[in-house]
This record gives sequence, structure tokens and C-alpha cells, in this order.
Amino acid sequence: MIITFILFLFGLIVGSFINALQYRIQEEKTMRGRSFCPNCKHQLRWYDLFPIFSWIFLSGKCRYCKKPISFQYPLIELTTGILFSGVGIISGLSPKINEYLFSFTDVDATEITITAVRLVLLLFIVLCSVLVALHDAKTFYVLSRYVYIAIIASIVFNMFSYNGVWSPDPLGNYFLPFFTSALIATMFFFSLYFFSKGTWMGAGDAEIALLIGIFLGWPKTLIAFYFAFISGSIWGITKVYGFRNAKMKSEMPFGPFLLSGMFFSYIFGEQLFQLYVKIFI
Repeated sequence: MIITFILFLFGLIVGSFINALQYRIQEEKTMRGRSFCPNCKHQLRWYDLFPIFSWIFLSGKCRYCKKPISFQYPLIELTTGILFSGVGIISGLSPKINEYLFSFTDVDATEITITAVRLVLLLFIVLCSVLVALHDAKTFYVLSRYVYIAIIASIVFNMFSYNGVWSPDPLGNYFLPFFTSALIATMFFFSLYFFSKGTWMGAGDAEIALLIGIFLGWPKTLIAFYFAFISGSIWGITKVYGFRNAKMKSEMPFGPFLLSGMFFSYIFGEQLFQLYVKIFI
């Protein structure tokens, strides 16, 4: 599908931007000026900046100082590309836009505008989430500003996704699962932070939980948390027994697992919930 492929390529470019943005936030630098090697500070040429391909072509080393380039760079680029194309397909927005552009039939201008806005909002939520996850993984600090920007984008996205009558009762029934999930999730994670005095969870994890609840609603929020806790536990055990310097009390950022769970649930949550209902109910 053409639009899906375009979204994947666009995601690679955005992933490269996320890498640069996270580095400059961490180093407290502005986004002005051209990209440079973090090791030798040499300005990079345009042919050094092709997502994934430049890293492969250079064998994972800087063209100028020959020092290794972190695998983080192609990993974030590829992850963003997959997420862009994946959420586009699952949301139904990518096939719909593809149909609008290549069906050569008359289309409703309002409908295609709403579809395009929803897709842009969805991709923006991905951008903010990948940035927050990467920064948390590297610094153990959650970028609250971008979490709240993603929350606002999620609210607007859900508003544009509403197809019912704009009156109190149907609107309340539509938005109730989102706000209920957000409230319960935030209270749960904040209680873990409060009663453990920050040793179990950070305050930033409660903010991410608010984002997940607003974005996914019920029951996908629960699936996201299942994924986060299971994958986080597996990584924690692997880290303790697979790395010499790791200990049971070693600090581990949980934000990346929460945000991974959010998109896992967004893409696979509906199928998993239907399977659960079929088997157990």
C-alpha cells in the first residue's frame, strides 16, 4: 500500500529527528545548527544523514573519527517507521487516505480533512511517545512537557474520532471509558510512587499512565499495563542475571515499557480482548 510505505519512510526521517532532539535536550543545546558527530563534533554532510542506510553503509562508525555510532540511532529510526505505518493501518486511516487519493472518485472534502487531521494527531502522539521513552531510557527522567502535549493531542484525536450526536448523553458514554481509565491508572501509579517515596515508581510514570488512559480507554489500557509489567519483569530478570554490574535493586526506567505497552495495545489490544472474551466469557 502506497500510503503505508510513505508513512514508513516518513517515520524513519522523524526517528532521525527524535534522536537529534533527545540528544540536544539531554545536552541542553538548542536545535539550531547542523547535525554533528557526538564524539568528534564534526559537522555531518547530507549523505551522512540517511536514516538506517547511512549507519549500515558506514558500518556503524563515524565517517570522520571512526568511533562507533550507537545502535540507538537506527533502532529509533526503524521503531518510529514501524509505528507510523502500523498505527496508520490499524486505525484505518492509512487505507482510507489511500482510497481517497487513488480511487479517482468524488470524495467528501470534510471527511478527508477529518481523516487527515486524525492521522497527523496520531503520528504526533507517536513522535512524543518515542521521544519520552528514549529520554527516560537514557536519563531516568520523564519529559513531562511532551507527555502533556501528547495527552492534549490524544483528547483532540478522540474528539475527531467521535461519530455520534453532539449531545451530553452520547458524548458522556463515548468519553467515559477514556477518562475513567485515565483516572484509575493515574491514581494507581501515583499511589505506588507516593507510598514507596519514589522507590517503586517515579512521578513521571503516573503522568504516562494518564496519557495511556486518555489515549486508549477501557479495556485497552489494562492490556497496555499487562504488557508493560510483563516485558519490564522479563527485562529486569535478564538484566540481573545477564549483566555483571546489575543488581536486584538496580534502578530501571519503566516509561519505555509503559509506552511500548500503549502502542502494543493500540495495535493488538482489540484482537487480544476479543480472544479473551471468546475463551473465558
